[in-house]
Amino acid sequence: MLSRVYIHAVRADGPEHELAAAIRDMMLQASDNLAWLSPGETVLLKPALNSGDPYPSTTHPLAVHAVADLLAE
Repeated sequence: MLSRVYIHAVRADGPEHELAAAIRDMMLQASDNLAWLSPGETVLLKPALNSGDPYPSTTHPLAVHAVADLLAE
């Protein structure tokens, strides 16, 4: 079974707010606009931190913030 892949291009030297907006949009697309989430539920964010190397070997810190902010809304 094939899974969908969502892509959103941003400039590597672009402002952080553009990257955060792209992360937010991708999260909403990949999760059916958070249809699975009900008010009051607890969500665990598990970033990929199993490497001693920085991003892109691990989750970008801004991704954690952007997704956490979206879930808090």
